[in-house]
This record gives sequence, structure tokens and C-alpha cells, in this order.
Amino acid sequence: YRSWLSYREFCKKLQEKHPRAKIQKNTGDKFKDSGNQTEQMVGVTTVFTSSLQKVEGKQDSWDTSEMNERYKQYLKKTNVQAFTFKRTYAANAPEVTTLMRQHGTDNMGLGDEGSFVKSTLHPNMCVVQTFVLTEEAFPCARRRVPVVSRTNKLLSPLQAALVSINEKNEQILEATKQLALAQFSSAESKVGTSRLIEQLSQHLNGTIDTGAQEGIRGYIRSFLESDYLDKQPADGKTIVELKVQMKTQTKLLDKGLALFGEHCGEQLKPMHNHLLVMLAKLTKDVAVAIHSSDKRYLPRRQNT
Repeated sequence: YRSWLSYREFCKKLQEKHPRAKIQKNTGDKFKDSGNQTEQMVGVTTVFTSSLQKVEGKQDSWDTSEMNERYKQYLKKTNVQAFTFKRTYAANAPEVTTLMRQHGTDNMGLGDEGSFVKSTLHPNMCVVQTFVLTEEAFPCARRRVPVVSRTNKLLSPLQAALVSINEKNEQILEATKQLALAQFSSAESKVGTSRLIEQLSQHLNGTIDTGAQEGIRGYIRSFLESDYLDKQPADGKTIVELKVQMKTQTKLLDKGLALFGEHCGEQLKPMHNHLLVMLAKLTKDVAVAIHSSDKRYLPRRQNT
């Protein structure tokens, strides 16, 4: 379902339309079963654009393209029939057990990605990525399009980190773009612009000002500063992709924060100044971590 409403507004309107139903907001979280079979459950999650290549486990051709980034993002969201979302489950959940059987293993082996190890970020949880294919490609004239197939994939902690950072980068880019376009639109109301500023500030604050175990800082600790590659040498290519997305995220945050500073007003200036300091530190931490990791592992890879 394509909606111009925010996730919160969409859930609110859906609840108003179905007041006796239980709306399960499960974006990025474990889907909770109430156990009440007579209760109507409506699950709502935000999906991200994907591609048929990624559904098949291949690299998206757009990711390796050197064309203009804005044109690339436009093409990525044109004639789209594949979408993706992820959920977190307990390691012993039926969904995880089923996927383990499909892999024909009890130790979570995932082929070229190396052996599955429990995430240092979520020790007792596993992440399942779901790809859905729609009956008709977006954009289209229909707002509701049936899903014709679903494919579930059990992610290793590293794969889950890469998916998460890609999703966050897409959210930051979209929030920044919407606010940038609003300033040139005479039809955009003051209330609408305030909502876009708030939306961007939430993405910036939730990404920049995080704890040591969250977001990029958590990935640095788990995959770059640790001996992860010593234990999982087959994941070298995915680590490189993660580093690229880390650098991309700091650049997107820098652009988004600059735009936020232009529109936030005096009331939010202290928050903007705080985020500037935190972003400078985050950018430095990313650069140092990537440099240290490259220095540690690149000579070894070149020798082999």
C-alpha cells in the first residue's frame, strides 16, 4: 500500500477504520502473537525498495554503477516490483527453526557469508529479511497492489548490519530530499514544513546521538575493532560494503544536518549544535576505525 502519510498517521487512520482490530506495529521488531485466535490482527510494517537481483541473492547492478547518485536513486525507485523488510525473532522462534531446516543445518551455515554467529548486538536474537514481489510494478495508478510471492532469508549479524545501515541511509536521504523540495514549493504549508523538519530531526538524532552499542558505533565495535574477520574471513567482501555504507551515512548526515540547521529555528539551535559536535566525533571514529581495519587486513589480502 502506497501512502503519503507518515507511518504513525497511517496506523492511526487504520485503527480508526478498524476500531476493534489490534494494530501490530512491527517495523524492525519481533512480531508478537497475542495468542487470541478470535482477535483481528493487522500487521503494519514499512518496506524498502529492492530488486529481483537481491531477491535471488545477487548484487544489485545499481550498487556498482558510477552514474550520478540522484539519477541512480530515481532509477532505483522506478518500475519497482520487489520490496523488503526485516524482523527480529528469538533464536528459537519457529520462523528461525524453519529457515535453519531449509538451509539443512543446525549451526546456521550461510555459504559464502561464513558460519552464522550470534550477534554481539543482540545475543539471543536472529534477523529475518523478507522480500515481497507485487502483482504490479510501482509507481502505478493503484494505491493497493497484492503481493504475489514472499521469500524469507535468515541473516547473519553482519548481513543484518548491512541491511540496517542501507535502510537508514535511504530514510535519511528521503527525509532530507523532502525538506529540500518543500522550501521551493508554494503549496507546502507551514504545518507541513514543520512536520518535515521534525521527521528529519528524528532521523538525525536517532542516528548521530546513539550509545556505544547502537548504529554505526555498534558495527565498529562488533565488526571492525573485534577479531570478527579472523573468525569469518569469507565475510571480507561484505565488510568492505559495510565500510562504504558507513562513509555514505556520515556524508548523508552532514548534508541533512546542514539543511536542518537552515530550517530548525532558534528553539532547536541547541540541539543542532549538539548534533554538530556529535557528528564530528562520529565521522572521526568511522575514519579511524576504517583506516585501522584496512591497515590490519588489506596487506594480508593483497599477499594472498
